[in-house]
Amino acid sequence: MKYNLRITVLIICFTFFCLDALSAFSLQFAVPAMQSGLTKLRKWTPLVRYVETQCGFDIELVIVKDHRRLAEGLSDKFYDVGFVNALWEEKLRQNRDIHSCARVEVNQKQFFQTSLIVNKDSVIRNMADMHGDYLALIVPYESLGGFYIPLVLFQEQSIVPTEVFKQVVYSETYESILKGVAFGVVDVGAIASTVLQDPRLEPFSREIRVIETSERLPQWALVGRNDLKSGMIDLFIKSLVEMKNSKEGQELLKAAGFSGFVYSSESTVQISHTYLLQIEQIDANSR
Repeated sequence: MKYNLRITVLIICFTFFCLDALSAFSLQFAVPAMQSGLTKLRKWTPLVRYVETQCGFDIELVIVKDHRRLAEGLSDKFYDVGFVNALWEEKLRQNRDIHSCARVEVNQKQFFQTSLIVNKDSVIRNMADMHGDYLALIVPYESLGGFYIPLVLFQEQSIVPTEVFKQVVYSETYESILKGVAFGVVDVGAIASTVLQDPRLEPFSREIRVIETSERLPQWALVGRNDLKSGMIDLFIKSLVEMKNSKEGQELLKAAGFSGFVYSSESTVQISHTYLLQIEQIDANSR
């Protein structure tokens, strides 16, 4: 009996050792769901599988509920690399154990702007005319360009959205907001400027007008931990950056809505101090 018990304990210990060993040779890559986890999974899985073949080690794609949980997972060393918007990149950079690795490009650009749009036949000509039934934004307290920055633009004009619109509605994508405004279903919508440069959406873009535009904002970034897996992280980032050098990689990037990845530089990291202060005020007022 004691002999059998000893074997059982050894088997359990060996199993845990193997699991630890496997995790040591795999990379955990986290992406926030932003209320569309299945969409994110479909978008990123082909990219991750391609990069896996280039790196030679397993990459576990983890769809996390939101940015806050992703940040906690990085700090607690559950995740090795995270894909985050520029606001959370700025927050995570305050942790000395985490650094910016690379930035995604959309239409060959590392920056975008938030645009407030109306239908081309709308009576709204500028911010002073702001009113209507529906204002459309992206996921609350998650999206930089689709939630925080539109509210900052309103705040700068001393406009309270809930006072000039009957309802604020939230969408998962900029594309759906563009279509809503183009069809006249939504009075005002917030979209990323890159959406207006998408040839596929040109028929809808012709049906809208831009009435306000933000400062330039950095595109989403990859952030990684500074620890024993730094070599694996470097290879992962290198493989992503080099994807645009192959036809297959270009096709996968295009299907995901990206034109490529580039290494981070200090000049492309920071959001303006003014915007950060106003975002902090929005968060403080929400509590």
